[in-house]
Amino acid sequence: MVHHYPILEQIALNSTVELLQALAEPGSETYKQVEDGVLDAVKKRRSFAGDAKSKEELQLLLGGIGKEMEKECGESRCSWEEAMKAYILEFP
Repeated sequence: MVHHYPILEQIALNSTVELLQALAEPGSETYKQVEDGVLDAVKKRRSFAGDAKSKEELQLLLGGIGKEMEKECGESRCSWEEAMKAYILEFP
């Protein structure tokens, strides 16, 4: 299993990126919850309606979350290789 660690690491990264992209997709339940929270906060701070602009800004922010994760953690930059290999080797 240790010999396949780079493959496992890539699978984990890809799965995480895909999950983040799905959660940040406009229309998903998670996205709706975040959007509702943001819009509630905007309404409390503003005396005018800024919902449309806030929605656009939120879509821009969350829309790139998968790409940001990939940029930050791709190419083994977020590797737990040493700790994970030690853990894997604890098992027969």
